Amino acid sequence: MKYDQNLHTHSIYCDGKNTLEETVYKAIELGFDSIGFSGHAPMNIKKDWVMTKENRDRYISEVKSLKSKFDGKIKIYLGLENDLFSGEDLSVYDYVISSVHFLEVNGETVEFDCDKNTVKQLIDRYFEGNGLKYAKRYYETFAKINTLSRTDIVGHCDIVTKHSEKEFFFDTESKQYQSYALEGITAVAEKNKVFEVNTGAIARGYRTTPYPAPFIMKRLKELGAKMIISSDCHNKEFLDCKFDDAVLYVKSFGFDKIYKFVDGEFVSKNV
Repeated sequence: MKYDQNLHTHSIYCDGKNTLEETVYKAIELGFDSIGFSGHAPMNIKKDWVMTKENRDRYISEVKSLKSKFDGKIKIYLGLENDLFSGEDLSVYDYVISSVHFLEVNGETVEFDCDKNTVKQLIDRYFEGNGLKYAKRYYETFAKINTLSRTDIVGHCDIVTKHSEKEFFFDTESKQYQSYALEGITAVAEKNKVFEVNTGAIARGYRTTPYPAPFIMKRLKELGAKMIISSDCHNKEFLDCKFDDAVLYVKSFGFDKIYKFVDGEFVSKNV
């Protein structure tokens, strides 16, 4: 099957390279029947990769305008990538992706989705150089997604392994690591069923395989999760990055359906 939608998509309103309209045209070129935008929610913590409140308002307005402009050509959805620490009003959005990009450590809110050198410094400073403690804290934080008022899609659930193919911060094959991961994933999946297979780290050169890892995919299958595919797109040229491979990846774990978002519902397609 051809997967013809991407709901995890960023633009110049946060940390994406392209305008919303440029990405819409790329989606049409690729034969997509729909595209969703998911700008990073404003934060009280000052970060240049999240939307300011002013940009958020412009973003909402432009997405609504593009919905009208491209009516009959492609469906456009207004989404948000929401963080545990954002506090954003979520009622205006067609869908919400809940993700974790920060950890609370010793009363500090610490960004961890960074380059490998920054991650190494973070582990040394806050976790006594122990990568497994870092991973444990991530999954403890991840489990708090269940406290959010709204989650339609669970984003890149094992993003803590972003650098694991090139840097040995912790052993992703160890029983200890996998027990932390499965505990957090299971807790969230009991309440929130839609998870993404995310190829974004492939597009940006960090990884050769998508999130989540195989052992997590097996557990998600057992838990009855609904899988969607995204490229966590920050550059329109990677809007469908490795989607064909991602479909095969999902299928290899026994999933016989993949889901798409259609007018407020997740609708299944046979693999």
